Amino acid sequence: MHLWNTVFETMRPFKGLPRALIVASEQQYSASYYHEGKHRPHDNYGLFKYSLAGVGAFRDARGEHRTPAGTGFLCWVNDPRTSYYYPADARQPWEFIYVTFSGPGTRDLVNEMLSRYGPV
Repeated sequence: MHLWNTVFETMRPFKGLPRALIVASEQQYSASYYHEGKHRPHDNYGLFKYSLAGVGAFRDARGEHRTPAGTGFLCWVNDPRTSYYYPADARQPWEFIYVTFSGPGTRDLVNEMLSRYGPV
């Protein structure tokens, strides 16, 4: 369930600076909320998702990472090695905010942040 969202339209983006596409908040409470990068080849943007309540899950090549309140993850949304979802064993709604971003330099920025700090 979407709680709110803001869509950004950048008229003259800066060269080399990522630009926000959407900032939004959602609440999910069903295991049907499941996104895999391998099924999103055309969604060419970065994603940062931050948990406010409940718990979500992020999966990469190293396995599953739970994302309770106060935890976030960063990924390239069409990375075939990643997925994020509402865990089947969760007991309360997962509430989170997220930002999607794109533009020149975004892939390099996300890759550098992932190599320095990891996805979670």
